[in-house]
Amino acid sequence: LAEVVGILRREAPNTRVTVFPLGNDLRVADALSESTLDLVIGNWPEPPENLHTAPLLADDLVCLMAKDHPLAGGMTAEQYFEAGHIVPLPFASAHRGVIDQHLSRIKATRNAMITVPFFSMAPHILANTDLIFTISRHFAEYYSNHLPLSICDCPVDYPKMEFYLLWHARSQRDDAHKWLRNVLTRASQKLNISPGDAG
Repeated sequence: LAEVVGILRREAPNTRVTVFPLGNDLRVADALSESTLDLVIGNWPEPPENLHTAPLLADDLVCLMAKDHPLAGGMTAEQYFEAGHIVPLPFASAHRGVIDQHLSRIKATRNAMITVPFFSMAPHILANTDLIFTISRHFAEYYSNHLPLSICDCPVDYPKMEFYLLWHARSQRDDAHKWLRNVLTRASQKLNISPGDAG
């Protein structure tokens, strides 16, 4: 988002943007069709079929934890499932994330001890606990550079987390909308994670 805003300030300084969090009371497809929202960034395994999509990036899932966590050097799948986890509150029951969908498929569950409404809360909680947060690598690397946290490979073979843009057909040919989609694509490329790397 910081990169997006930087591009907007340089190239279209009069542009006004409002960022909305996804939540249980937000119906993405309806909000896009009614022009309540122009674009949505999603990472659900199965985006709504009636919307246009464009890939932004795909990233590995890793485990983020306190630097002095006993499992910071690596863990087995058994240790992973026994450990306490911080998990994000799903924004809607109809859109299970990559992790929950994969765990359901392999008939496994995490030991969810703390549920947070925003992903960005988890790293600050981790630093003083024995909990684990499973998250995309780019997110984990950012916070491990700012907090006393460690990253280790996840012992569960999760698929990559894929992020993409969603928009309604009414905006498909709109020049301003195409430009904004391009801004988001350019900003995602600054993360040096290619959407083509998805497995």
